[in-house]
Amino acid sequence: MNVISRLTAIDDAYQTCVETSVNLVIYSGEMSPLAVTAALNMAPTEVKISGESIVSSIGRVRLVKKSYWLLSSKGLIESKDVRRHLDWLTAQLTPVKSALLRLQDVPGVKMFVDCKWSSRGGMGGPTLWPEQMLALAELNLECGFDVFIE
Repeated sequence: MNVISRLTAIDDAYQTCVETSVNLVIYSGEMSPLAVTAALNMAPTEVKISGESIVSSIGRVRLVKKSYWLLSSKGLIESKDVRRHLDWLTAQLTPVKSALLRLQDVPGVKMFVDCKWSSRGGMGGPTLWPEQMLALAELNLECGFDVFIE
């Protein structure tokens, strides 16, 4: 692999980033999120079940509309380089790839990787290398970014 041609080196201090994390979100459809835990043999960071009451960050109570299972790098990876977070996530998922792919075939189950990225001043966004894109592709996962400007 020729990394010397890369424009953006790995940088844990990533000066244009305030904070970043990644989440694998699995909407479990008719399946219980607890069945996702069993299928992957992996503890989630968070589980919510349709119909549960939750309190938002601004104190509003609402009902969960869709059951979901979530695995997050938040608080586990200190780097401000999203590549480190994606590398962590894909390292967690690669050993359970077969189970993850089987879950993707269950009707009603939807999953994706959601990257949170808070920009310092709105310039110099996140970078992915082919390694992260390949790892996500091998797990058949789409990846989206929620970008915030601080």
